[in-house]
Amino acid sequence: MKPLLMAILLASVLFAAPAFERKRVFTQPDGSTFTGTFKGDEYLHWIETENGEILVYDKTAKQYEEAVVTPERLEGSGEMYRAGAHTKRARSLRSPQQTQKALHRLWLQKRRQEMRRRNGL
Repeated sequence: MKPLLMAILLASVLFAAPAFERKRVFTQPDGSTFTGTFKGDEYLHWIETENGEILVYDKTAKQYEEAVVTPERLEGSGEMYRAGAHTKRARSLRSPQQTQKALHRLWLQKRRQEMRRRNGL
């Protein structure tokens, strides 16, 4: 009984892997760079710059973009992020605290969906 319990506990720990939260230099396709930190886990993940901006990686365009946080998802804006440059897209009216709360709510939603999927509900 103990080996089975240990195996289940080990498996549950392995499923939830947090992001490697250390500063790192990211390079855009045009050669420009910025410093950021990975945040999140397997349910939801993003990059946070030193200025607190939230970024996501667009696999199709192969670039880091400023994120748009909605109640349903976290997605790229479609414009390449440039450190220190103001994008043409209007900045969110949310404060950094509101953005963090929105990310947390979205993460909880994604986590619940995954748990339901795993439990067959």
